[in-house]
Amino acid sequence: SVIGKMRDFLNGIAGSNGTLKNRTDEYTNDIKDMEARKVEIQASIDDQVAVWQQKFTDMEEAEAQASTISQGLTQAFAPKTTS
Repeated sequence: SVIGKMRDFLNGIAGSNGTLKNRTDEYTNDIKDMEARKVEIQASIDDQVAVWQQKFTDMEEAEAQASTISQGLTQAFAPKTTS
């Protein structure tokens, strides 16, 4: 019958094992995978940011030490003025 065929067709699409259910499950799994990958990528970015922040801090400290040494050398070798 026509109604039976329509029921079978709709069950094939919207039923518990139908196309829509399968697609929904696939998309749900894809979203979960993307969310997990996003977490991994963010963790990697956070690690890299921490490394670069430490390198920047180390550079600033080295620059301050170099400035102090430079000032000391400038004063040590500056011409002495006599009165």
